[in-house]
Amino acid sequence: MDRQVTALKVTSQRNINIDLLRALVMFFILAEHLIVNGLFNHDYATNHVVKAMSLISIVNNVGFEVFETLCSISVNCFILITGYFLIESEKPKFLKFEQTWLYVFFYSVGICALCYMINLLTGCGDTTVKWLVSSCFVIKTPYFWFVPFYLGLILLSPYLSKTVADFNKQQYLTLLSILIVMSINIYKFPFGEDFGANKGCSLLFFITLYYTAGYFKKFTSPFCCNKLNISILVFWGLLQLVILMTPSIIGYIKNGTLTYTFYHLTIGTNGIAYFMSVALFVVILNIKIQSKSFSKIATWAPNVFAVYLITSHRALKYYLYDELGLFSSMRDSIYLIPSVLLVSIVIFVMCIYIDMIREKLFKILKVNDFLVTYNNKVNQLIMRVIG
Repeated sequence: MDRQVTALKVTSQRNINIDLLRALVMFFILAEHLIVNGLFNHDYATNHVVKAMSLISIVNNVGFEVFETLCSISVNCFILITGYFLIESEKPKFLKFEQTWLYVFFYSVGICALCYMINLLTGCGDTTVKWLVSSCFVIKTPYFWFVPFYLGLILLSPYLSKTVADFNKQQYLTLLSILIVMSINIYKFPFGEDFGANKGCSLLFFITLYYTAGYFKKFTSPFCCNKLNISILVFWGLLQLVILMTPSIIGYIKNGTLTYTFYHLTIGTNGIAYFMSVALFVVILNIKIQSKSFSKIATWAPNVFAVYLITSHRALKYYLYDELGLFSSMRDSIYLIPSVLLVSIVIFVMCIYIDMIREKLFKILKVNDFLVTYNNKVNQLIMRVIG
C-alpha cells in the first residue's frame, strides 16, 4: 500500500509521457545491445558485414536492422528528453553534473571491481588491473561512449539555453536548421559527417537534438497535435522504417542473399533516423496517458539509466556473451527475436531493482546531501572571489 501511495505521489510530480518514453527507449537500447553482442559479436568487430543465406536468417537480419534503427532512435530520444527539460533553465548544472558523474563512477568502478574479483577467484574473465584503474576515469572510461558527451551537454546546457532565451520562432528555426544541415545526412547529403557529427556519437549532434526538443518546449504546447497529425507522424515513422530496409530487400531480390552493412543507414545522424526520433518524441508527448495506469513506470524512470550502465560495461560483457554464448547459435533460429525480447525484459527488470538498491545505499550514505552542501560551499567561495 505504501509503495502504491509513493508511486501515485511520484506520478503527480513527473511527466508520465516522458517517463514512458524514457523506459521505452532504454528497453530498445538494451535489446539492440543484446543482439549485437550476443549474435554478431565477431562479425561486428571485424568488417561490420553479415550475410544471411537462409530464409529464417534473412528474417532475423531484417529484425536486427529494425533493432539497430530503434537503438539509434532511442539514443536520440534520450537527448531530446534532456533538451525538453533543460531548454528553459539558465542556471548552472554543476550539481546535476556531479550527481551523474558519481552515478556513472559507482557502476564503472563497481562492476569492474566485481568482475576483477570473480576473475581472481575463478580464473574466468579478462578483467585486469589496468581496466580497474581506467574505470575510475568516467570522462575517458572505455566502457561508455555516451557518458562524456552527455556530461558535456549538461555543463553546456545553461549557456545553450541562454543563447536562445530571447529568440523568436523564426530565429530559433534558423539556428536549428543550420545545426541540422551540419549534423545529419540522407544518403550522404548534405553534410552529415563533415562537421564532426561522427555518426551520432558527438557533442555537436547532441546539441542539435537539444535544440530540437527545445523548439517543441518553447513554441508548441502539450497535446498540440490532433489525432490526424499523430496518425500522420506514425505513418511517417513506419514509412521511414520501410525506406531503411529497402536496400536489404533489393539486395535479396537481386542476389538471393542479404548482406547487411552495419550502421550504413541506421546511425543516429542519418536524416531518416533523426526524423523518426522526432516523430516518436512528438507522438509520445501528445498521447494522453492515464497516470494511474503507468504509475509503476513513474517510479522506475529515475532508474532506467542504470540499465545502460550495467549492460554496456565492457567487463560484464565477457560473462554475458563469451561465457554464456548468449544467442551465438541462434542466427538461423525462429526463436531469436522472441528470445531477445524475453531476455531483455528479464535483464531490464533486474537492472531496475539493482539500481533501486543503489538508490537506497546513496540515501543511507547521504550522498546527495553531501553534494548539495559541497556545491553550496563552492558557490559561496566563488561569490567571495568574484565579489
